[in-house]
Amino acid sequence: MIGNGIFLFVVALPFLLVPAAPSAPIEVKIGLFLFGAGLATFALVMLWRHWMHVFLHEHGIREYRQRRGRRLRFDDVDEVIYSSLRLFSHGSYIHTIQKLALKSDRMSGPPLVCTHVFREQDGRANGETTTPLVNVRDALSLQLAERMSQRLTRGEAVEWVPRLRLRTRCMEFDDRGRVELIEWRRVSKLDIDQGMFRLWLDAEPKPFLTAPTHIVNFYPAYCLAMRLFHGVPQ
Repeated sequence: MIGNGIFLFVVALPFLLVPAAPSAPIEVKIGLFLFGAGLATFALVMLWRHWMHVFLHEHGIREYRQRRGRRLRFDDVDEVIYSSLRLFSHGSYIHTIQKLALKSDRMSGPPLVCTHVFREQDGRANGETTTPLVNVRDALSLQLAERMSQRLTRGEAVEWVPRLRLRTRCMEFDDRGRVELIEWRRVSKLDIDQGMFRLWLDAEPKPFLTAPTHIVNFYPAYCLAMRLFHGVPQ
């Protein structure tokens, strides 16, 4: 929305300069100027409504929007959503956008979102560049994975990606209404590539399941799944 507001304001500027044109009829000047003024006003209102500042600090995240603030301590986070996107234009790397959204079950309103835009040394390298957002994501994922582990101990299942749930000794896969139990010994690999999660079973050449990673609490559940996969006791 902020980008749209800036774009509309830039579009409005030429209309505001129409009165300086020497040859245009006065009616045309007034009409185009009023149109530009209305468009610029709409753009400024849009920017005012959506412009915000978000800060990460040692104990949590803080947001300022329209002179009002919201805060969330890391200890109170219940939901983590993370996404990373590399942008290319005509085959050339431009920059990387990382977004981290945090929310508490007791917090009203949308999640608090922190965005980091930067250029990597190699935009085509495998793996992910470590940034403060990645460090926060990993720390919170470990924290929430401990809570999920306690749910497994109580005999509950943990939701992961669509159609897949975690249990201590297996995973439950919803195959069109029929639940298939996948034992951990059948899992050959769990990995993430360019924002997509892949689950490999047995010696199959293709992944059994793929799913996007930018869903609620994917990374905490991924931490837990890696522990179960490698046989860490719960």
